[in-house]
Amino acid sequence: EVAVALGVAVVYLLVLMRVASPVERSHLIEYSELAVFLYEALTERASHGRRVPLPAVLAVLATALVGAVDEVIQLFVPSRVFDPVDIVFNALAAVMAVAASAALGWARRRRGRVGQRRVDLRRGR
Repeated sequence: EVAVALGVAVVYLLVLMRVASPVERSHLIEYSELAVFLYEALTERASHGRRVPLPAVLAVLATALVGAVDEVIQLFVPSRVFDPVDIVFNALAAVMAVAASAALGWARRRRGRVGQRRVDLRRGR
């Protein structure tokens, strides 16, 4: 789990270092947070028996939609500029965040199974 978390942190750090614009950096963080929030909420609903088809895809699509709406609003704000590249960037931030959250969840579940296996072996099962 620690290795996966470190890998995710390194990837985010590298991406943040490559993004020149402070606005784009903040969008990376903002849309990543939104995507993870939606993904975790949908995943939790699914774990409680609710029907949630493809929580990762839904979280990315919803986040991309919010990013697109944000860009369209900028058409009507004199000091802002509509940029389709921002829509793509926000969607990619969502994909990156959901993938990171899914990878961390996988690592946690795997660690839990390994830990349970060790307990079972100690008990002779």
